[in-house]
Amino acid sequence: MLANKAIMIERAGHILKKALLEAYRKGGDWDAYRRGFLELIAEREIEKHLPRALMADSCLLCSEEAPDHCHRRLVAEYLADKWGDIEIIHLR
Repeated sequence: MLANKAIMIERAGHILKKALLEAYRKGGDWDAYRRGFLELIAEREIEKHLPRALMADSCLLCSEEAPDHCHRRLVAEYLADKWGDIEIIHLR
């Protein structure tokens, strides 16, 4: 079941435009990246394409040391805003 969730999220995702991420990784501004990323996921309306039940008891993992500059945090906060009643826990 977990593998199916990962595949489904990846397919529903593909929300990160390569150029946007590359610009940030080459020393770009986090706020510009954050704005562009949030515009992108809002434009794609990921909340309508990702079954909420699929996200129940799910975890979005990231390689960032802290959630401050993590695009998965942005996804989690966006979905919490759209769906409500989502608990976000940052693991360290």
